[in-house]
Amino acid sequence: MRRFLLFLSVFALFATGKMSAYVVGAATCILPDKSQEEFIFNCEIVSSDLKRVRIANLYPTSGIKDQAGPNFEGCEIIFPSTAEGYTITSVGKRAFRDCKAKVTLPESITEIEDEAFLGYDYDGYDFALPSKVRYIGKQAFRAAQIKGISLPSSLQNIDNAAFQYSNLHELVLPKSTFVVGSGITRGCNNLQRLEVESGCTNYSTPAGSNVIMDTKQKVVVAGCPTSKIPAEAYRIGESAFEEIKFVNETVTIPESVGVIAEDAFYWAQFKRLIIKGETVEIGEFAFSISSMERIDIYGGNVTIGESGFEGCGHLLSLWCHSHKPTLTPYKMMSEEGFWEFTGPANRQFSFIGSNVLLYAKYPEEYTDKWDDGSLIWQGWFKEVLPLPDEEKTISEVHITDFDWPVAESDCDVAATSLTKGATVSEIQYKMFNKNYGTKASLNDSIDVCFFITLDEGYTFGDAPSLYVDDKKFDLRIKTPSMTDNTLGFIFHYRVPAPPGGVPIKSVSITVPEPVEGQPLSTEVTRPTGKLYLLQGWTYSMVTWGHGADASTDSYDPTKGYTLAALVTAKEDYCFAAD
Repeated sequence: MRRFLLFLSVFALFATGKMSAYVVGAATCILPDKSQEEFIFNCEIVSSDLKRVRIANLYPTSGIKDQAGPNFEGCEIIFPSTAEGYTITSVGKRAFRDCKAKVTLPESITEIEDEAFLGYDYDGYDFALPSKVRYIGKQAFRAAQIKGISLPSSLQNIDNAAFQYSNLHELVLPKSTFVVGSGITRGCNNLQRLEVESGCTNYSTPAGSNVIMDTKQKVVVAGCPTSKIPAEAYRIGESAFEEIKFVNETVTIPESVGVIAEDAFYWAQFKRLIIKGETVEIGEFAFSISSMERIDIYGGNVTIGESGFEGCGHLLSLWCHSHKPTLTPYKMMSEEGFWEFTGPANRQFSFIGSNVLLYAKYPEEYTDKWDDGSLIWQGWFKEVLPLPDEEKTISEVHITDFDWPVAESDCDVAATSLTKGATVSEIQYKMFNKNYGTKASLNDSIDVCFFITLDEGYTFGDAPSLYVDDKKFDLRIKTPSMTDNTLGFIFHYRVPAPPGGVPIKSVSITVPEPVEGQPLSTEVTRPTGKLYLLQGWTYSMVTWGHGADASTDSYDPTKGYTLAALVTAKEDYCFAAD
């Protein structure tokens, strides 16, 4: 009778164009004392054929409330794949809001809808989604207290702010990911690992970056406290680093970046911002309310949207290392109909206080004045100064995290950290006059060459020094007239064996054919065409014997003999597993 009445109500709703009808399901709850109890939950019909439903809300029974309260704290909930004959295919909006139970969803689930796990408070390390989930909705895990989440290989779409303010420690997107919305990691300040599985068509994580980047458009769409903006990025997407507390005090925007979208670093926490690009467009509120104390702008064509740096109350100085950036004052229409500048002089930098200093390479360009002759900038810049000499002179170059060459490995062509003002143009290896960049062999003597270029506004001191992982090497200026381009050399580096030694993949043994009536030979000839040094193995013993008895008596073809060869790898070598 109930099914008949339900059918009539559903039919009436669909007939009037309203798709909202409910069925009831029963889930299993394992209580904190390990006893089990069933309870009901509502499912909303989401398809006109009445075959698919979404989990809508939960109703704990009195027994569950007595032991765990209305949020199921300490319980484990196991959901069925059907409710009254309907297949459960999605988790509805706020279905598990503030839930404190471990939730096991059925494999029939394909969608996690908006705010489905808003405030979900189960603190188990890993939360596993069913293997058929294709879509995660807006703010689906907002403020969820989960440390990790296993995303299935079926996942295709992650909507805006899906994990914002969550307690995630790591997030790995599967290679099936097709669309990633904006701000998915907003405020995720416990997130240490953020990456995309290799093989993904649309997204990737460049080496050492800890970001999610749209590979085709070169857009950084999400970051975390340990992120570094990759050199191949062109755009930093909307809310990519919003409310992120950076581990590094300095955030560097590389030369490749031409656009920083709105809210990209809104309320982000770090101390220094370096913008390297010559032409950069900064969107509205891109750095608003950020905690930076210093901004370095290197390009001469940097435009800033309204309120781009609004409310940066910790800002102490703005450094313009090139020509004057485009910092157009914001205007408004007065009652008299005349255009006037609002205070403090520039809406892009409003509400930053009155003690900000402007440092400029070309201070004469900052001469915009009011009608009375006073400087426009004077309202909020305390004074105009050239770059101090100590900021421009580099006496030491420190390259860190350099992968030193080891035998049988590809030569490294990147350094991950470098002294301010210096960039590595190229790393070359020279081995016995061979071509650059080949693999190094054990005990090869090679030269490593660094071409080092300074940024505009910097120069080397009289006798600069090069340190690679705190070891001092020769650094010399290429020519007296090219003080911004130097060569650093590591001469005659002896290539060591990798940990465990250089693997030997095959051993060939050649023994003279035995002749009837002649003594058995114990001589071994090494394989033709093999260099003994590179082969890396020696023969410790070769014996012939009848059975277990070693012998060098004359060979008798009527007897059975055993050839034993004990092969030993030389120092710095090892045998491969196969």
